[in-house]
Amino acid sequence: MKLPLLIHRLKMRVKSGLPKPLLAAIRPAFRSSRRALCRLRRFLVGEASVGAGWPGTRQDFNDFWGEATTAEVYDEQARFKLDDVVLQMLPDGVGSLLDIGCGSGRFLGRLARMPRGGAIRLWGLDFSDAAVNLARSVVPQATFVCTSADKLPFRDGVFDATVCLETLEHIRGPEGVVSEAMRVLIPGGILIISVPDGEHDDTVCHVNFWNRESLSQLLGAYGATRVMGVGSSNLVACVQKPACGRYR
Repeated sequence: MKLPLLIHRLKMRVKSGLPKPLLAAIRPAFRSSRRALCRLRRFLVGEASVGAGWPGTRQDFNDFWGEATTAEVYDEQARFKLDDVVLQMLPDGVGSLLDIGCGSGRFLGRLARMPRGGAIRLWGLDFSDAAVNLARSVVPQATFVCTSADKLPFRDGVFDATVCLETLEHIRGPEGVVSEAMRVLIPGGILIISVPDGEHDDTVCHVNFWNRESLSQLLGAYGATRVMGVGSSNLVACVQKPACGRYR
């Protein structure tokens, strides 16, 4: 396993083993050190740097998702407020949705438990076998595929919505992922993307670090893009495929 992903796993494991009162006591110091790391990274590679990080291999992520404790801690620390925002952005009447980079299936599981979730055909995709196996156990009513996000095994125009949440920071060539996510949308379909805010992202195993401008540029070729912040840690962007199916 590459060193950055190993460091990330060790950090999460240490956090999971600390009593909550102790964790609360040391959190201010941790945040101060994180801000210092962020300033150093921005000085070295820039705030919005695509391809400057250290990508993990499929085996790295299989190791990550294959360890139940690590996956549990990861989802425990995930920003459920971010899920809430994305769920609110999904329009009524969505009949099919593909989660690209679904990880443990946390988001699909939340959607499936909503009243409207039962009427949506749910699909998840991840290039980690361990993640897909875990997601199947979390959301058995969904259909999962193990493959790369830049080569989706679907024909054009089959999904009402696609989401790609906390995934593009791990992928070299994010343009290919966005292109594929838009290709499989029906005309008028919606793509929702979330990424860590590069100003606060100190995760050593990330390849890309985003700000509002770079995320808007990534999606700008596909139409008007709305980028918003969620708390201080995440950016969410939404773009709708033109009803005519043609981009500007």
